[in-house]
Amino acid sequence: MKSDNASNDGGLAGGRVARPLRARGSLTDQAKEIILRSIIAGDYPNDRMPKEDDLAEQLGVSRTTIRAALQALERAGLIARRQGIGTVINQHVRPANLGLQRLAGFEVLLEESGYVSSIEVETEYLAADPELAGHLAVPQGSECLVTRKTFYADTAPAVYVVDAVAAEWLVGRPDAAHLPENLYEFYERYHEMRLDHSVVDISPRIADGDVGAALLLKRGTPLLVLHELHYTFEGRRMGSSIAEVNDHYLHFNVIRR
Repeated sequence: MKSDNASNDGGLAGGRVARPLRARGSLTDQAKEIILRSIIAGDYPNDRMPKEDDLAEQLGVSRTTIRAALQALERAGLIARRQGIGTVINQHVRPANLGLQRLAGFEVLLEESGYVSSIEVETEYLAADPELAGHLAVPQGSECLVTRKTFYADTAPAVYVVDAVAAEWLVGRPDAAHLPENLYEFYERYHEMRLDHSVVDISPRIADGDVGAALLLKRGTPLLVLHELHYTFEGRRMGSSIAEVNDHYLHFNVIRR
């Protein structure tokens, strides 16, 4: 049952937890998320960002943290530096621009689309079947951590995500109640390797059997599937993520520079 209160059933060997969403990650990541939410909400007049010193004071962090957060947003094409003007917001920034970049998590996208967002998380350590072994490039039977997340729009399931990593590369065994919603933060905390890039396959699907079942979709209902493979700089595969999205709640587009 979905609940707004965190709980933990022991979790080391797996478990299910339902909880409200809350900020996590480094100070830079948290500052970036707060600024991003303000950008999407239109909190900055005339699409101009406050000075770094002002942002640092507002958020209670150092100017170095603010600068790193702004640099991340600039690299993604969401803001730009203009000589004589300062930092300005890309006029095309909308929640739909951000989903494929994973700058904003699904919970942020749902909230900015007008829904009350919550998440249900289930973790399990299991032996890789042929399909999972192929996704992770590990031998069949290897122990893997599989995390299943259902993001709700109000009370309706809107996005279903399955993240998987090989257990041999984990630093510790994450507790289900405190597992980061964001896979990139998970890598930073628990994976021995460093994430460099991801390759995303985007495909339309029709709900059939297990596909779409977690979203309570009728057979034949269209949905969008994002399959991500995550790599180190050297090209070693770190993990896999598959997101099924009910596009009644979320749409995506891309900013190109």
